[in-house]
Amino acid sequence: GVCVNYARPDVAAAFAVYWGDNSAHNRGLGIPGRQLDSRTVLHAILFALTMANPSRVIEISTTSKYAVRSICYLAGGNHTRGWTCANGDLLDLIARAIQARSAQTVFTFI
Repeated sequence: GVCVNYARPDVAAAFAVYWGDNSAHNRGLGIPGRQLDSRTVLHAILFALTMANPSRVIEISTTSKYAVRSICYLAGGNHTRGWTCANGDLLDLIARAIQARSAQTVFTFI
């Protein structure tokens, strides 16, 4: 995910989800609401989880330490506290999407 012109009126954030060469599922999309890098990455992850076949393993590769830490290590505590953390709305949706899957979800920090 990328956010350009941060803190300016013309701020814009977008992400790309890559499934493989020439895949019809490859997408690049802008995000709604607050235009922040952290939210852009979370939108990308949520989009990938929503598009993926829930019965097939998915590996999500990201350069965002924030996303990996928030999803893989802090989600339990944030859930207990009612998702009152930063970006709790998206993290809650991501946790629900992962729980709804029958196959493994793997996160790789690159």
